[in-house]
Amino acid sequence: MNPKLRHGFTQDDKVLGSTIVGFGHSGAKGGKNVASGTWWASMTKATVTISGQKVMEDGKLLVKS
Repeated sequence: MNPKLRHGFTQDDKVLGSTIVGFGHSGAKGGKNVASGTWWASMTKATVTISGQKVMEDGKLLVKS
């Protein structure tokens, strides 16, 4: 990871602790959703819970790979 990367339009998906949520057309990723486009939003210091399990808190990953 490059510690010099900062949250901003061109680097959002590379910043450690950044979370990106997208929705829309998913055909390019092998999905079946059809839409007129794809939209996404990025955020820092997010808390993410999946199926009741917290996996990220304040931008810090809680699970080990």
